[in-house]
Amino acid sequence: MKKYIQLLFLSLLIFLTIVPDGYGQNIKINEVMSSNSTTIKDIDEEFSDWIELYNGASSSINLEGYYLSDSRNNLTKWRIPSATIEANGFLLIWASGKDFVKNGEIHTNFSISSSGEEIFLSDANGLLIDEIPALEIPRDFSYGRIEDGLEEIVIFSKSTPGFSNTEGNISSLLNPPIIDLESGWYNGTINVVLENPNSNGSIIYTLDGSEPIHENISDPKAYNFNYFFRNENKPNYLTERHNRTFQLENNLVFDEKSSQDNDISNVITTYFNQFGINWKKPTKKINKAHILKARVYYNGEYSPTITKTYFVEGLSSINHLLPVISITGDNYDFLSYEEGIFVPGRRFFENGGTETSYVNKGNYQQSGELFERPINLEFFEDKKSVFNQNLGVRIHGGGARRAPNKGIRVYARRDYDNSNTINYPIFPNNKNKLGEEINGYRRLLLRNGGDLMDYLTDDVIHHVMKEMHIGTQNSRPAVKYFNGEYWGIANIRDRIDNNYLASYYGVDPDQVIMINAPWGQSGSRFVEYGEPRDIDEYRALYNLVTKEDITSDEVYENVSSKLDLLSYIDYVIAFVYFNNVDWYGYKHYRFWKSKNISTNPFEDGKFRLIVWDFDASLRFGAGFDTFVNWIDPEGKGNQFATNDPEKTLFLRSLLKNDSFKNLFVNRFYDLINTSFNPERIHSIAESHFSKIQPELENHFDRWGYYPSSRENINSNGSSLNQLKSYATARPNLQRGFLRSGLKLGSDIKLLLDVSDVEMGEVELNTLRLDENLHRPGNKIFPFEGIYSSSTPITLKATPLPGFKFDYWIINDQTLYQDNLEVHLEQNTNVKAVFSKLLQDDKSTLHYWFFNNEIENDTPLKIVPVTYSLKDKTFNLEFFPAISPYPFENTLGIMDRVNDPTVINFKSEITDGLGYDFQDMRGIRIRNPLLVDNRTGYLILDSPLGGYKNPSIAMAASRTNNGPEKILISYRTSFDSEWTIEGLTKHEFKLSNDYKLIFIPFEGIENLEDNDEFQIRIDFDGNTTSNSGNVRLNNISIEAEVSSLDIITNINPEKPISKIKVFPTLIENKVNIEFNDDSFTKVKYIQIIDSKGLLVKDIATISERKVEIDMENTATGLYIVNIVYLNSLESFKVLKKY
Repeated sequence: MKKYIQLLFLSLLIFLTIVPDGYGQNIKINEVMSSNSTTIKDIDEEFSDWIELYNGASSSINLEGYYLSDSRNNLTKWRIPSATIEANGFLLIWASGKDFVKNGEIHTNFSISSSGEEIFLSDANGLLIDEIPALEIPRDFSYGRIEDGLEEIVIFSKSTPGFSNTEGNISSLLNPPIIDLESGWYNGTINVVLENPNSNGSIIYTLDGSEPIHENISDPKAYNFNYFFRNENKPNYLTERHNRTFQLENNLVFDEKSSQDNDISNVITTYFNQFGINWKKPTKKINKAHILKARVYYNGEYSPTITKTYFVEGLSSINHLLPVISITGDNYDFLSYEEGIFVPGRRFFENGGTETSYVNKGNYQQSGELFERPINLEFFEDKKSVFNQNLGVRIHGGGARRAPNKGIRVYARRDYDNSNTINYPIFPNNKNKLGEEINGYRRLLLRNGGDLMDYLTDDVIHHVMKEMHIGTQNSRPAVKYFNGEYWGIANIRDRIDNNYLASYYGVDPDQVIMINAPWGQSGSRFVEYGEPRDIDEYRALYNLVTKEDITSDEVYENVSSKLDLLSYIDYVIAFVYFNNVDWYGYKHYRFWKSKNISTNPFEDGKFRLIVWDFDASLRFGAGFDTFVNWIDPEGKGNQFATNDPEKTLFLRSLLKNDSFKNLFVNRFYDLINTSFNPERIHSIAESHFSKIQPELENHFDRWGYYPSSRENINSNGSSLNQLKSYATARPNLQRGFLRSGLKLGSDIKLLLDVSDVEMGEVELNTLRLDENLHRPGNKIFPFEGIYSSSTPITLKATPLPGFKFDYWIINDQTLYQDNLEVHLEQNTNVKAVFSKLLQDDKSTLHYWFFNNEIENDTPLKIVPVTYSLKDKTFNLEFFPAISPYPFENTLGIMDRVNDPTVINFKSEITDGLGYDFQDMRGIRIRNPLLVDNRTGYLILDSPLGGYKNPSIAMAASRTNNGPEKILISYRTSFDSEWTIEGLTKHEFKLSNDYKLIFIPFEGIENLEDNDEFQIRIDFDGNTTSNSGNVRLNNISIEAEVSSLDIITNINPEKPISKIKVFPTLIENKVNIEFNDDSFTKVKYIQIIDSKGLLVKDIATISERKVEIDMENTATGLYIVNIVYLNSLESFKVLKKY
């Protein structure tokens, strides 16, 4: 009864294992499971991968010193410890990556990819004994020898770890059905055709979200729904429901469904009533979709399941401006009285709850992996399905579990799907703290707005805090459907765990410590990730701060080596400024650190902070002082105080140190002046509200409340109005609370400006005053702010490349130090003055002038240099991301654009070449510049023979949808790697207006006299769209004449031959004639101006007569040096006025 998929097993049957001589040949890799989700657990109660070895010998064999590996290039990857296999016996080895032996269990240091990996067994000498091929198989299937020890490899639907393989378990490996119609929106009746691609079996399907199960065709699984409706004078009653599976007989026909009666939305999900929010039966017919789950069944085996969602419109349309999430799952898992995690269920009633008497027990209170439920989640953007994946979900939240609409956590793992990541940019243009784009997520939340069912406040505040030195959660509103019925708005959020740290900080998720809201001498139960003993790391920090002399510079320095002070300060400021009273000294924050030390700035041994859940913010108005609760020595203060002095001791101790106090005060004032600017918060709040506003009435129809207000969306108490009024009033009030709590002096107005924003940058306390600064109207200078007279501010001036800092002007006083500490005693005006760094020792070596001779409306790949002191032709070359090139239309091409600019325009060069400003055009590099991991970029050939210390300058801009940055790198030979080593700055933010980009390469090794020097220009941010472009103009390479090659000696040795240089009074040309073949011994010819600058460099002399073009040079005296190996001859010529 062997069943095979012919093509698969044909390849397996010809697989032969190579076996060396010796008794070890009796050991075989007998069975492998690479995706274990339910089959067998290891000692840690985890479903790890496993490998079964079989001993076909007549005696036992000790395998100590043998090796297992998943890499042919490293056969000795993992050494087997002492382990004996009895004759005709088995040894189960866990391929978990844990690398330990515990209570008889053996774990390797590698795991097996779910897509399959070759597995190798080698003897103690590293000689290969056995191997088994890589196969991608379904979850909980295994593959191995058809019978113990035989060569033939098959796939088993029922694995037998530690026992003999049997033919009865061989899998048919059924392929899923083919469905002709994609998920999405359709108008009018649709006809869905399903096809069985297998030679055997039949298609079975469901329409209720449950998994198609053959037994449910004739004997559907029964369970109960609780349909009690409050205030309808109906007794609580249960009604029996069934999971029904159907066998496909004809094509499926789906009509408009929204006009049908509501079904599962009538199931009561809570008896709890708080803040005026309780479960309400929908009074209208809500939007609905058809859900289809189908798979092939044959002889006790199933194919993978295919899930589709069809929104069929009729007289009424189903329109959502937000993304749509369709969740399908077994109603038994979510809504049944017995085990449904969305409902109170039997656990509520068994613990004394009634319809009118609430108890805080229920099915929805269950947590942990045992109560994780499988689902299929399909995500729609603009009515098109962008991903469809099997995932796991659990109920999320504390008190919010009792709310009518539940929040859920979403888990991507191999238990449900071959991918353990949702590989889709859920949050568009999302970047981590290292500036890298995040396009995949292991965990997510679909949040319900917390206890208050507020879908605005927490999201807006997290957006405001996003660029602070604390971990926050991204958010994106979406519409949710559950098993085809409209389920209201959900806010997609980051889930904070070790995977979050890996994504946002680039750290190893298995080498982190995360401690949930520690205070005082917290116990090991506070450790969420890491070992229980890792709590000692926090205790050591806590004791250092609270028990040592924190006023000591040595102790404070020690603290700053263990704690990111700005991260801690920002955590305090976040809770205080936004009046998040749901803190109490032990809620809604986490300390975390990486155990690794590396060049990653977040693997530096320091604790940092993460915050979440700001739903309770703002509630008591801008005049409520939360800060007093953080600094009261007895743990008292205002309402919602900690009532425990130990919970405030950490901050109170740190504030004893003057350096910390100054940093704390200045950071608070910095943020009030920038990130907390009322106009900015108003804009963010209105933007978030505008996204959910079109969906508010639908949400109300489903749940009976508005997700931004408990009254109506336009009331004064709505979250939007509350946010805006709070943001307006809070700054002055908060400064007053700081003055009172920290005994600060009066507030002082500061006006800070620079002489030229293109020449230098200024840092004020913790702020870099650049284009990333949050200011009204995005205006950086003049910067206006308010600071405390009790706390000196710090100033730092940094010139941009090509410029220098001169001095500060502070209330008419001139100061020359670039770093200053300033005590503000009165309203103060400050100005940083920069000037251009004179570079008379540099010449323009190469210049690209993009003129009207470049063909218009033509995809370009190469643009030759327009002007050069070198006598070779070389290029700017474009390497596109699209393939083939050009693709279609103008996508991803480089072409000419009519967009001139005076920035870096070299009129002294263009005049000599016969061009003027009116001839200038430009080049543009169009999106997309990132396609299937291919990037589009430019390479500039920049030969430096005879030159050193180059720099590049150009004019650059972007259109609205164009890339946000350009990135500069270089290499010193054609076969070396690109690098940014030695560059003071390599990343430049672009704007809609041209700006000067200037990068010096001074001090970098191996550049002098290097003809293989190349510069690369990459693009970052918003590079995947089909619109937008970057524009470049006037690219120049400046350089100094090399000290190795420039000849300035005008008293040469005796000339080798007679040479004629004429005329001595030149107009446009210099002629050189050799009287014999001595020209073959000339190394090069240089022409140097009266300043000693090289203007011409002729490296190749191929004939007796040389003509040098001087048309584009200035008038004046020039020296012509004819250089031989050990001597030179010099001549003077004068160019006429």
